[in-house]
Amino acid sequence: MDTAEQDLRLELLNSLLTTPHRELAKVAEFHKIMVELDPIFYGHLASWYQHHGDVRDHKEVFLGHLLTSNVNEHRDAGFMMLQEFPPYQVARIVDFMKQQQGKVPRSARTAVRRYLQTREANPKFFDRAALRGRKAMKHLYASLHINPLLSL
Repeated sequence: MDTAEQDLRLELLNSLLTTPHRELAKVAEFHKIMVELDPIFYGHLASWYQHHGDVRDHKEVFLGHLLTSNVNEHRDAGFMMLQEFPPYQVARIVDFMKQQQGKVPRSARTAVRRYLQTREANPKFFDRAALRGRKAMKHLYASLHINPLLSL
């Protein structure tokens, strides 16, 4: 393995140990460099961190970069991973994409739409999400211009 490649990966792993609470911009710059230089490793690390990592800020930045990536596999993985997040984190991921990436691609909008439709399909699931994350749910519907089903 090339030492420059190893140093870059080691630097990314060390950045995962830092936890600047709710300051995604500090974390985002290094993630951006890493996803451009080593997209395959970044995709695998994002998937691993989703299941084994503890810092929410890193999970959100990983997902924001996966959903806005030029690599199809990243967008597909991000689509599936988004479904596991609570509403407040999905809202933070959408805000991160808008602020840091400057875009919310159609595939990310579709992922959020599917996320909301899944919750709407099950009244108990939707009620729990709406009660616990009313502000975040409202933000998702409004900011992405998604109409709720309202079939209750």
